[in-house]
Amino acid sequence: MKERELEFVLGLIGGILGVIIGLGYIFLVIVMIGVGLTHNTNDITLLSFWPSLLLVSIPMIFSIIGIIGAFIVRKKVKLGAGLMITGAIGSIPCVISTILLLTSSIMSLKKKEETKKQVKIQRRELITFPLPLKMIYVFNYIVSFIILIYLLFELKNKFSEGFPDLGWIPMMLILTMVVVGFTLLNLFLGKRKNWARLTYIILSSVGCISFIIAYALPLFTNSDFRDIELTAMVIGIILLIIPIYLLFNKKVKEIFAS
Repeated sequence: MKERELEFVLGLIGGILGVIIGLGYIFLVIVMIGVGLTHNTNDITLLSFWPSLLLVSIPMIFSIIGIIGAFIVRKKVKLGAGLMITGAIGSIPCVISTILLLTSSIMSLKKKEETKKQVKIQRRELITFPLPLKMIYVFNYIVSFIILIYLLFELKNKFSEGFPDLGWIPMMLILTMVVVGFTLLNLFLGKRKNWARLTYIILSSVGCISFIIAYALPLFTNSDFRDIELTAMVIGIILLIIPIYLLFNKKVKEIFAS
């Protein structure tokens, strides 16, 4: 069977039935007006003939639009489905025609979405994660794990001290949110979600730049600049490479666009 042959057949039958039923309505109106004029009924005149004829012709006209959509849908799915939906709405008095045209259009659109998904899956299978991206992925989990261990040790120490100071709680909550947030973000990075990549780039860039500025501050305030601060600055600069890589690398863009 050719591609979308069933949708074409359903749409065509629906449109033809709509035309036939529409012609029946037109014939019925002509007969009724003819009988009324013959019996000199005051309610029916020649002035009411054309508006009545136009009104009952509407379902037939929309059914023809549905037929055109059925022929187009095999090559241009969205346009053909749109025409069939239009035909279905306009041919509501022809109930069978409406049902068939709607069924055909829904099937066409659903099949198109399935085809798109298959293409995406095939593209994803062809594109593999480059080594730097895999390293970033593992690095994120390691950092989250280290922060989690730190939180557990701090919590253990506070328990042993009997909670002398509650000022540490906000910081602990922030670090917990960071661990949970970055772990979830990393999961979505693994699923190749582009919004996760962009979010990670923004958050990590802001974090790294803030980190560098905070530890570079003694240089501008003439304070003692210790080796630990220099080391922290270097780490911040190195970590800044990660969001830059995720933002500008062509291979990464292809992976997250697929």
